[in-house]
Amino acid sequence: MGYYLKIDISNLQALQMDLLPEMLAIKNFYAFEVTGDLLSAYIKEEDFIVSELDKTVPAGATYSIEKIAEENWNANWENGFSPIRVNNFVAVRASFHPPEKEVDFDLIITPKMSFGTGHHATTYMMLSAMQHIDFFNKSVIDFGAGTGVLAILAEKMGAAEVLAIDNDKWSIENIYENVIINNCTKIEVLHAESIPAGCTANIVLANITMNVLAHSCMAIYNSLVEEGYLLISGIFETDIPAIVNVFNEELFEKIAVYQREKWVSVLFKKA
Repeated sequence: MGYYLKIDISNLQALQMDLLPEMLAIKNFYAFEVTGDLLSAYIKEEDFIVSELDKTVPAGATYSIEKIAEENWNANWENGFSPIRVNNFVAVRASFHPPEKEVDFDLIITPKMSFGTGHHATTYMMLSAMQHIDFFNKSVIDFGAGTGVLAILAEKMGAAEVLAIDNDKWSIENIYENVIINNCTKIEVLHAESIPAGCTANIVLANITMNVLAHSCMAIYNSLVEEGYLLISGIFETDIPAIVNVFNEELFEKIAVYQREKWVSVLFKKA
């Protein structure tokens, strides 16, 4: 059985709350949640080094550590999970919830040590922004797929083929499970750190951290066909200048910026 650690960090100033996730991502923390003035960061137990955390957490901030087993994760999630809905476009619910009425796409997602149910602002924005993209008969890469929710929605919206990529084994298992329960047949799942050379797509979806986005810029660019679309999230509003500098006008045209709480999602078109 694998274990994960949830680190709850409090007493952070606003700027520290914005910058700390990027700093922790470099230390192998892979997901973050902001609830009020509390930042929760998640890391695999085998990747955790307490001295690295102590170096990174600002002076004056405090933290607590909770060890989470897979079974406990799912039990806690089921106890507190409620369906989310993006207008009448898409709903995300668990299998034990009744189907959502008067919604275009009704998705069933059960996370297994994975993130992406639509509750976090970044996933919500990705789901919402996808309604403005034409997926019909398109090829799609979901880079950092998590639960596979974006890949599943892409197929439901008419994508001809979808490649869901993640570097976490729990996520890979979870994507397979969610693909089956949503009756998807056009999603290929790949356990990898990056987009393989030679992969091409009309649309790339990437709900990941700022540093991974920056590191993967050219791989994303090379994977997109001419005038292909890139939709990203996982970044703070303060990251916009930096991310636009990385995905610069020689490579991408910025089409739209979406914001929810302090998080943003950006839609680009390959130049």
